[in-house]
Amino acid sequence: MKKEEGLIPNVEVRQNTALQQQIIENRNPVLPIIETVIFCGRQGIPLRGHRDHGKLNLEICPVENEGNFRARLRFRANSGDEALKKHLEKGSKNALYLSPKTQNEIILALNDIMLKKLIEMVNSAKSSTVLADGTTDISTQEQASIGVRYLYNNDIKEDFLQFVPVSDLTGKNLATVILKSLREFGIDTKYLRGQGYDGAAAIRGKFNRAQAYVMEEHPTAIYVHCISHSLNLAISVHVQFLRSEIAVGLQQNYVCFLTPQKEWRLLQQQLINCSLKPNLLV
Repeated sequence: MKKEEGLIPNVEVRQNTALQQQIIENRNPVLPIIETVIFCGRQGIPLRGHRDHGKLNLEICPVENEGNFRARLRFRANSGDEALKKHLEKGSKNALYLSPKTQNEIILALNDIMLKKLIEMVNSAKSSTVLADGTTDISTQEQASIGVRYLYNNDIKEDFLQFVPVSDLTGKNLATVILKSLREFGIDTKYLRGQGYDGAAAIRGKFNRAQAYVMEEHPTAIYVHCISHSLNLAISVHVQFLRSEIAVGLQQNYVCFLTPQKEWRLLQQQLINCSLKPNLLV
C-alpha cells in the first residue's frame, strides 16, 4: 500500500527534529545546576568549598568540605533526580558544568537577566532617583555602589543595580561614572529626578561635588542627603552630651539585666502585684 504524500517528513525536517531532541536532552541535566546556583544566591549561601573541582562522587561524602553547591547537587541527585544523576555519573569530564568558572558564568548570565528586568521597571516609572555610595573591595579596588529608587505599581521600590570600579575619586569623574553606568545599564537618564548620596565626612567631599556636575546635565535631579545617614549623624552628635550618654548606658544595663528568664519572671510578678499588665512590656 502506497503511503500518503506528506505524512513522512523529509530528511531536513527529521534531522532538525533529532537536533532539537538532542538539545532538550543536553539541557535537562544543566537546569538543576542553574537552579542550584539560584537557590544558593537567593538564600545568601556561599557556593565554594575547600575542594570544589573534578567529578562529583555520589557514593561517598568527602572528608573535606566541597561547598554548598556540590553538596546540594549530590543531595538532589541521590534524592531522585535521575537526569542529574546520569549526567554526574556518566557525563564527560569537560562538560559537567560544575567548575568555579562555570558557576561564575551562570551568575553573570543571571545578573544580565535580572538587570534587564529591573531596567524595564525603572524606565516604565518615567521618574527615578539614583543612589550611590563608595566602598572598597577585598583587593582595595575603590567601587561605586549604584542603585535606584522609583515608583512601580504604586509602590516605592529601591533596588541595587551594580558595583562599578572607580579609579578617579574627583567629583567630576564620579558624576561621569554614575551617568555613564546608568546609560550602559539601559536607564533613560532624561527621567532622572533625584540624587541620594552619603553626606558623612568621609564621603561628603566626593559625592557632594558629583551631584553638582550631574545637575548641570540634569537640572531636575535634585540632590537629597541620605536620610539614614542624616539620622546616624544626628545620633552621633546627640550622644556626645553627658545626659544622653548616661541614658543610653542605663537602657543597655536594663536590657542586660532583664535578659535572663529568672529576672524577667520576677519583673512580671512585681507588675502583677502592682496591678499592671505584664504584657505592656512585650
